[in-house]
Amino acid sequence: MFWPRGLLNPGTERSGGEEERTPSSLNRAPRRTKLQVHGDARTRPVSERLRKREKTPSRTVLGPLLSPFKAPSGVRERGGRELSDTERVAFAKCVHFAVRYGQASVSDVCKEWGISKPHGYRILRRWRAEGNVDSRPRSGRPRALTEDDMKTLENLSEELQGYFTWESLAKRFTERTGKRVAYKTVYNFCKAAGWRQVCERYVPCLSAKDVQRRLEWAKQHLDYTWTGTENLRYPNVAKSKKVGWIDIDEKWWDMLRKRAVKVYPGQQRRTRVPTKSKRFVQKVMGLCAVARPCGDFDGRIGMYRCAKKKVAQRNSKFHKRGDVYDEDCDVDADIFYELVTEKLIPDIYRKMADFDIVFVQMDGARPHVKCMDALNAAGKERKRIDGKQMPMIKFVLQPANSPDTNLNDLCFFRSLSKFVQEHEREIEHSAANKDEFWNLVVEQYHEYHDRERLQRCWDVKTAVTKCILDANGTNDYKLPHGIKHEEPISVDLSLDLDDANDPVARTLDYEDLHASLPSSLPR
Repeated sequence: MFWPRGLLNPGTERSGGEEERTPSSLNRAPRRTKLQVHGDARTRPVSERLRKREKTPSRTVLGPLLSPFKAPSGVRERGGRELSDTERVAFAKCVHFAVRYGQASVSDVCKEWGISKPHGYRILRRWRAEGNVDSRPRSGRPRALTEDDMKTLENLSEELQGYFTWESLAKRFTERTGKRVAYKTVYNFCKAAGWRQVCERYVPCLSAKDVQRRLEWAKQHLDYTWTGTENLRYPNVAKSKKVGWIDIDEKWWDMLRKRAVKVYPGQQRRTRVPTKSKRFVQKVMGLCAVARPCGDFDGRIGMYRCAKKKVAQRNSKFHKRGDVYDEDCDVDADIFYELVTEKLIPDIYRKMADFDIVFVQMDGARPHVKCMDALNAAGKERKRIDGKQMPMIKFVLQPANSPDTNLNDLCFFRSLSKFVQEHEREIEHSAANKDEFWNLVVEQYHEYHDRERLQRCWDVKTAVTKCILDANGTNDYKLPHGIKHEEPISVDLSLDLDDANDPVARTLDYEDLHASLPSSLPR
């Protein structure tokens, strides 16, 4: 039972019905604090930890962190990514030496590295105990696809011959296995396994006769037999003759081509190139002749422009009336014969005078076939210039539908275009600058294609010839890459050997050759 306070202590009521404190509560003394009771002296014994702390002052240097203890930029900008194994080791070393030498506290280093203080202590303790902080195996979420599913996906890809979308592949996979998986899961799984997309490459259609001729060509040109030093022997040619080989072909060189531009994130770059017409691009036609390097000869024969002389009929911004200028055109039999007899053959005489026979390979284009007999007749005339016998020149046709057997179509034109594209934007795209652009092409041909680069191109051609032989004359093969050139190594041999049955000594003695053994012998 509760009694009103006024009944127990009369006279203590407040006006307005409020109650007042009792006299006993008003006369109570305030509670004293611990300092007032005990003073400054401690009444409890000091623990060992506090005693050591009082004796040994802290060595932590206050202020900003020193550079050795700062986190790398990749760590500070990682976002929500956890630290990698290498980053955790670097953090543990930073904390260890910072605490040991008093350069920084664990809290400051953890704040700099963007991790919590307890997590930092866990990394430090594990590094000190185990010596590494590598990620431990985790259970994680089980994968939706297994290795058996990968085999199923590979079989489906073989059945579809690679022509599928990821949605259709996921649908077929669900129908075959009964597993319901999203197409994005199939895409990520295949991407992680190394699947990639490749573009189809157009190749010429080959008939049975073309395949047979390609196979015969590969057998004849696969192994070059070396006699003496870098002397090429061709079938039906005497072994003592020094033989050279030249590949020729024509090409239209565009003055302006689309190029892939590399930009970094945030770069404001306009990828538009001003041109008067995107349908008609100014271009020049040229005949390229490249020989196999041999001895002191670097292999560069020449670049010849395929153009007709034209007389201006009226005044224009490009020419005055009566001016004679070059107009690039397609090559016909007359132009081809004129280029070969007036420019190519004199250059062969000038640069390959030490050879006995020079073979000139070309494709079976109609202008080439028309003047084939006339060119061979002109090449058989072994002229004498300055008292020296010039080589005999023989023109041969490569197999039909086989651009991969010609050095120019195989790799040389692509290599030369790469150097031309680096400077083509320096010339204004206009018909008045065709001569300047042609001079650029000739300059790149003579300046950047030295003996070493040309030798690599010929090594590629030799490797492709081996691929044709392995593919039984077809063009269904993978282009070789990473080819290394091996120079012929001559080893001195003595012809007066005690062993009369030595085949090398008998061969050298029979052929009356120099006492040197090249590294590439016939198979």
